[in-house]
Amino acid sequence: SLSLSLSPSSYFRSSLPTIQSQGADLCCSQDQINSLTQKLRMVDMILHSCPAAAHNLHVVMCDVICSPRQADFIRIPNSPASTDMAENLEVKKKEVFISEDYADKVYHSVANSPALAVLCGGDASCPRDSFFRYLGNHLTILPSNYVIT
Repeated sequence: SLSLSLSPSSYFRSSLPTIQSQGADLCCSQDQINSLTQKLRMVDMILHSCPAAAHNLHVVMCDVICSPRQADFIRIPNSPASTDMAENLEVKKKEVFISEDYADKVYHSVANSPALAVLCGGDASCPRDSFFRYLGNHLTILPSNYVIT
């Protein structure tokens, strides 16, 4: 389990093994890192007894916010085609595309945990799609609609 006494930047970097192992630069601001760090710490508190499930959620959450490959799996609905207009675009929601296999693996790592109810708004029998809907609306710094393909 990650130490809660680490600074936001140290804690955040220790949560990013997937992006770091690719040797890629992060695609997020310090404000985004600070906000996401709060969410990651919350996940760690909820899933303290299941570090594998916490790790899986960290990977999803960090990739959605900071992966340099976001263009491969994120779409901004109703975004302008012109790059000139896009500079002043305020993104209010995004679509995150994940494979059925990946969604199942992440969900099943949490599904047998008592924490599922907490991560699903109190629903202990929460199905996979509801879990990702809750994740996209409550455990992110920008509302996200997970599209499972």
